[in-house]
Amino acid sequence: MNTDEIFDVVVIGGGPAGATAAHELARQGRSVLLLDRAGRIKPCGGAIPPRLIKDFDIPDELLVAKAQCARMIAPSNKHVDIPIDNGFVGMVNRESFDEWLRARAATAGAVRRTGVFEKLSRDADGTSVVHYSARERHQRGEGTPAQVRARVIVGADGAKSQVARQGAVPGVEDTQYVFAYHEIVRAPAQATQPAGFDGTRCDVYYQGRFSPDFYGWVFPHGDTMSIGTGSADKGFSLRGSVQRMREASGLAGCETLRREGAPLPMKPLKRWDNGRDVVLAGDAAGVVAPASGEGIYYAMLGGELAAQAAHEMLATGDVRALKLARKRFMKLHGTVFTVLGIMQWLRRPRRAATHLRVLHEQAAHAQEAHGARAHLPQRHEPPAGLCAGVSELWPIRWLLDAVIVFTVLEGLGLWLYHRLTGQGLAPNDYALNMLSGLCLMLAVRAALGGLAWPWIAVCLSASGLAHGWDLQRRWQRQRSTARSVSRPS
Repeated sequence: MNTDEIFDVVVIGGGPAGATAAHELARQGRSVLLLDRAGRIKPCGGAIPPRLIKDFDIPDELLVAKAQCARMIAPSNKHVDIPIDNGFVGMVNRESFDEWLRARAATAGAVRRTGVFEKLSRDADGTSVVHYSARERHQRGEGTPAQVRARVIVGADGAKSQVARQGAVPGVEDTQYVFAYHEIVRAPAQATQPAGFDGTRCDVYYQGRFSPDFYGWVFPHGDTMSIGTGSADKGFSLRGSVQRMREASGLAGCETLRREGAPLPMKPLKRWDNGRDVVLAGDAAGVVAPASGEGIYYAMLGGELAAQAAHEMLATGDVRALKLARKRFMKLHGTVFTVLGIMQWLRRPRRAATHLRVLHEQAAHAQEAHGARAHLPQRHEPPAGLCAGVSELWPIRWLLDAVIVFTVLEGLGLWLYHRLTGQGLAPNDYALNMLSGLCLMLAVRAALGGLAWPWIAVCLSASGLAHGWDLQRRWQRQRSTARSVSRPS
C-alpha cells in the first residue's frame, strides 16, 4: 500500500459517530478514509428517538420494531408507563444499522477499509501517520501492516479510545467507566409470551438487584430482544443480573443468540481535541448520557459536530476550530448531562453507606472473637447539641429519602418524555430549579445522617449557586421580554 497516501481526514471507528463523521466530511467534498474493525457489535438497547430518525434521514426499513410506550420500574416494583404521543421510538439492530451508516458514507465518497488501529506517529513535516493492520475480515492474528497520512484524525474508536491516548488528548486517562453487558434473545412466540408481555414497550428497571448504580433494560427488537444492564461496581455480576432480569420478566426460557459487553464512559471528557489535529466523537468523547445510558443520538450528533470542526480547521488552518465540536455539543446538551450526572451520583451514597456498615460489623465481630481493639472506620460526627436526637428522626430521614427518589424519578420522567415526544418541559426550563432543590434536600439528609460538615457545606453552596443561576436566567428573560414589548414598531 502506498505509504505516501494522504487524506484530509482519517476517521477511526465505524460506529454511528465515525460513520456519521465520514458521511458529513465526504458530503462536504473532503477526502476521507473510514477505518473500521469489522465484526464488533457494541452492547446497546438499540433505541433511536424520533429526532434522530428525522435529523439523520433514517429509512423506515432499518427499524425492526417501533416502541409505543416506555415503562419505568421503581425499586418498589411500582411502574409508570409513558406513552409516546403521536409517534414512536425506533428500535434497530446495531449490526445492520451501523453497516448502513458506513455504506452511506461510502456512497457519499468516503473510502472504506477494514483494519485495526495500532498507533499514531508523525513524519518529517509533522503530518500525522496512522498505522493500522489491514484485514479482509475481523479475526485475530491476521492482517497486513499499513499506514496512511492524515491532516486531521477523528477518533471514534469507542470508550478507552486508543486514538485519544496516542493523540495525547488531555484528561483522557481520568475517564471513569460503567461496564455494560447485554444478551440478545429470541422473542417468545405469541403462544408462549409471559403475562404482561408487550412487544411494543421498552422496560427500564431502576432497581439495585439489577444494578447498584445504573439501570437494566428489556427492549424489543422485532423477532429478538435486548436484555442488559451496567455497573461501575467491579464486584457486581452483570451476567447474574441479566439472568435475574430474564426471570423477573418471564424471558428466562428464551433462546440466547449472543452475548456482548463493553465499557461505557460516565461523562463527557473535558477536552475532545489535542489542540493540533485530533478530535474525538461518540464514546471516545464520553457522550453517553449518565443515568439513562442513551448514546446513539449523542454519538451521531457528536460525529457530525466533529466533522464540522475538522472541516473548519482544514478550511481556515486554525487548530482552535477543533474545540468547536465540544463547545457546540455542550451548548446544546450540557444541561441534560449535568442533571443526569447528578442523578447518577445520587445512587452511590446508599451503596457506600452499606459498605461502611459491613466494615463496622466485620470489625466488631473481629473484636469480639480476638478480644483486641479493632480499627473501625470513623464517622464524622456533627457538633454536640446541633443534631441531638438524630437517631430518633429516622421517619424524617426515610421521608426525605422518598422525596429525593421521587424528585429524581420525576426528573427522569420529564426528560424521557421530552426526549421521546419533543413535548412537555425542556430540560433547560427545570434543570437548575430541580438541582437546587435536590442539593438542599441532600444537605438536610447529610445533617440528619451525621455526615461530615464539609459535605453539608458543599451541598448548600451548590443549592445556592443553582438557585442564583436560575434567578439570573429568569431575570434576563424578563428583561428581554420587556424590551421587546416596549420597542416601538
